[in-house]
Amino acid sequence: MDGCRRVIGLDGCFLKGPMKGELLSAVGRDANNQIYPIAWAVVEYENKNSWAWFLGHLQKDIRIPYGAEGWVFITDKQKVIGTTTYDMYATEIFRIG
Repeated sequence: MDGCRRVIGLDGCFLKGPMKGELLSAVGRDANNQIYPIAWAVVEYENKNSWAWFLGHLQKDIRIPYGAEGWVFITDKQKVIGTTTYDMYATEIFRIG
């Protein structure tokens, strides 16, 4: 993550076809303003527990401190992401849209 911006976009989407579930993803931007995937996971349901699990691994893997000082999280209007992010990092989340 050296040389990358500390901005993370969070989102989830339904999976259709033979593999059911939901795809949770975290994406970022590098110094050249290119979008890159940071992490993704397939979960059974998109709920507070699955987001807490995903964000807990994300926090540990890229060393986001409690309070997330210096980090920005953006998402669409999904309330479950905002409340889970606040519980995990004690920081607000920006909702776009």
